[in-house]
Amino acid sequence: MEKSLDKIAWDDLFGEICANCKGPKRAKDSFCRCCYFELPKKFRGALYTPMSDGYASIYDEAKDWLRIEGQRFKAQAEVGARKLP
Repeated sequence: MEKSLDKIAWDDLFGEICANCKGPKRAKDSFCRCCYFELPKKFRGALYTPMSDGYASIYDEAKDWLRIEGQRFKAQAEVGARKLP
């Protein structure tokens, strides 16, 4: 049986492992500090939405953003760092 989106978000929120990078995080933080600050402001603010008002959907969108866009930004930063004198 698959977990519901709400159950996954709840478990991740109260867990101590970041769902994005698998690094340590504090319980009640959505992501570890590095991943959290990689998110655009619209996600960072929205992650304070109560569970009853749609937190799970916002959290799921933030995870998708980190998986797709976050990887692209990391790759661009690595290329830029190699070009530095």
